[in-house]
Amino acid sequence: MTDGVVVKINSFSLQEQLGFTQKFPRWAVALKYAAEEAPTRVEEIAVNVGRTGALTPMAIMRPVQLAGTTVSRATLHNSDRVAQLDIRVGDTVIVRKAGEIIPEVLRVLPELRPEKTQPFQMPSHCPVCNQPVMRPVG
Repeated sequence: MTDGVVVKINSFSLQEQLGFTQKFPRWAVALKYAAEEAPTRVEEIAVNVGRTGALTPMAIMRPVQLAGTTVSRATLHNSDRVAQLDIRVGDTVIVRKAGEIIPEVLRVLPELRPEKTQPFQMPSHCPVCNQPVMRPVG
């Protein structure tokens, strides 16, 4: 399966005239196809604890088919991203597979939001060790 095409100028003399940047030829460009997108519903926002203790919110979604696989989870990266998206349990979201591999929540469809949903709050204590969560400055 291909995820894009590379377009090159088919003339050695023009290629020579255009030359290179520090890394890439000026006579070629890579174009990616638009990723397949699909709507689904957020059923839960879980919090994973990484090996360094970092807390990462994860959208648990109603399963949806994307790029030949079933997607039911997507990282929300951090609390800032959750706030930026204003993602809530029950929301309908648009997901895609970034780079045809990694599930990604693109946006929330607020017009489909159920009534009485609550903004997501990161836990104040670690779900694994129950110690208070500290957020580094910066």
